[in-house]
Amino acid sequence: MTHHTSAAQWTGSMIACIVWCSTAAGADHEQTVALVYDNDVFVGTDLLYTSGVHLDYVSGYLDHFADGPIPSLVGDAAESLPFLGQKGDQRFVAYNLAQIIDTPEDTHSSDPDPNDLPYAGFLLFTTTFIAQREESLDALGITLGILGPHSYGGYSQNLVHRIIGNDSANGWSHQLHDEPILNVGYERRERIYTCGWNDLLVSLNGTVGNFDTEAGTTAAFRIGWHLPDDYFMPPPFAAEDTVGSRPWTRTSFNHSFVEMSLSLNATAIAYAAAFNGNLFRDSPHIDYRPWIASATLDLLACTGRFAYFLSLTEIKLPYDPPDHRHWDRYGRIGIGWSF
Repeated sequence: MTHHTSAAQWTGSMIACIVWCSTAAGADHEQTVALVYDNDVFVGTDLLYTSGVHLDYVSGYLDHFADGPIPSLVGDAAESLPFLGQKGDQRFVAYNLAQIIDTPEDTHSSDPDPNDLPYAGFLLFTTTFIAQREESLDALGITLGILGPHSYGGYSQNLVHRIIGNDSANGWSHQLHDEPILNVGYERRERIYTCGWNDLLVSLNGTVGNFDTEAGTTAAFRIGWHLPDDYFMPPPFAAEDTVGSRPWTRTSFNHSFVEMSLSLNATAIAYAAAFNGNLFRDSPHIDYRPWIASATLDLLACTGRFAYFLSLTEIKLPYDPPDHRHWDRYGRIGIGWSF
């Protein structure tokens, strides 16, 4: 019980920090908080990437990063980066607190199959610096966190199982060990086509660290009513969900709209803790192919200061689970509030 109280206190402190930062950002800028929940229970399964909870905050429009909810020294350092500090860019600072849970196919056994995905929980905090112009966006994210029992992934999963009446997952005593996480990610998004009610966005992204080290590309075709000229599309895995959610035409922020998008992603993997296990000590791990592909169908609606989000993702697995399935899927729901 002491451990669970400590986790709640840590999470509460991070939320308090986000609330304080949003106040410090100034009332003259529109800001957004969002809660996003991933779970494969939406599509009738409970394995592999089984759950993700994201609490997001993104600042309003900034002239300089140091004007936002960030220490001035850090904001000035971000401003000095050439791809983030161009004259005329719209700038934003975003925060993401996430808990991510991976489990094997068989969660009933207390002795997990060594050839299946190991139990793993991640608790991650990401700070992202975003700069956008009319036809492109750059984002740099820095992630700190912990992998292992002190991410409280097993506690969270079995708490949800008790609430919805599912059996407990019994193999968490074999999960990956405690380990600090440090990751750095960069993403470039561009709008390569638009005709008012539809557009096409493309993304190139890469990450380095002991959460994942990989490079990927995504293409998103969007269609909608009052389609905004923003850069919103599925983010790299575990990245800041609100990146690209601000329209370039600033006066259209918070206007009502409905959009649907189809996104295709391909990623080359050099290292992933969920597959490779712990970096600094022996742990469960699996063999996997060095690439992964996915397709995502999104539905997003905004009415005034509230935004609502639904999606379904289908993933081509880079390894062979015991049931020899080739694909996995999960659903995502989210709600955002601007203030």
